[in-house]
Amino acid sequence: MHRTVSLIVVSALTLGAAGCLARLEASLPDACFSEHGITVDGVAAGGGQINTSFTHDVSKDLRDVFDHGVQAEAHVLDATLTSEDAAVTSFSFVQSATVQVGPTDTGSSLPTLVLVHCEAGACGETGNQMSVNAISQVDIITYLRAGALKFDLVLDGEPPQQDWKLGIDVCLSAKASITE
Repeated sequence: MHRTVSLIVVSALTLGAAGCLARLEASLPDACFSEHGITVDGVAAGGGQINTSFTHDVSKDLRDVFDHGVQAEAHVLDATLTSEDAAVTSFSFVQSATVQVGPTDTGSSLPTLVLVHCEAGACGETGNQMSVNAISQVDIITYLRAGALKFDLVLDGEPPQQDWKLGIDVCLSAKASITE
C-alpha cells in the first residue's frame, strides 16, 4: 500500500480526533501489494497440482494507521497472477485456482482464509495473466494487523513441466474511521 495514502489518512483522522470532528470516515483508494519472482516448480507430464507459498508483511505499510488507533476494515477485490517467464505464455492450463492467506505465526488463532478462487472458464485468463475475483467480502483487517502473512497458491490442471517465475498482485479496498 502506498505510505502517502496512510499519512494523509492519519493526518485527516488525527485532526478529527483533535476535536474538529466527532467522527471522520474515509474510503481509501484501492491499493495492491505485489510479490514478484516467485519460483514455481514444474510438474511431471500428465497434469497435477501446483502448490507454492510466499510471505508478505503488509502491516508495515499500515503501521501509521494502526498506531493512531484508527478503526479500519479491508476487503480483497481480486488477485492477478502474471507469468514472469517466457516459457509460460498462457494460464490456459489452469482448471482451478485458489489463493489463501494465514498468519506465519504457528501459534496464532487466525484460521487460513480463502481470498480468491475460480474454476475453469471463470478464471479470467488473458495471455500471461490471470485475474481471479474475491469470493466474499470478508474483512481481513485482523490478518493485516497480524504482521507477516503466508500466502498459499494452488493451481490445478496441466501445469508446465519446467520451473517458471510468477508474480502476484492482491488488490484491496479499505475504509478507515476515528471517533472522538
